[in-house]
Amino acid sequence: MNRLRLLKRNPCHRPLLPAPGRQQTPAWLEVDTNEKKGTVRGMPIREDIQIPVQEQLIVELFSK
Repeated sequence: MNRLRLLKRNPCHRPLLPAPGRQQTPAWLEVDTNEKKGTVRGMPIREDIQIPVQEQLIVELFSK
């Protein structure tokens, strides 16, 4: 499945999508708006994530 489509399906990822007036697309994400496709070029590091994330909640979820 198209990775950009996956981003659109999850509301947590919507801040990563390019939009008018929004900051530049992160370096680890390549978006071709003409072709309406996107590619994850690499995994982001913690400093690349600008949305609030509570890492401990993620760890607790996956440790169940």
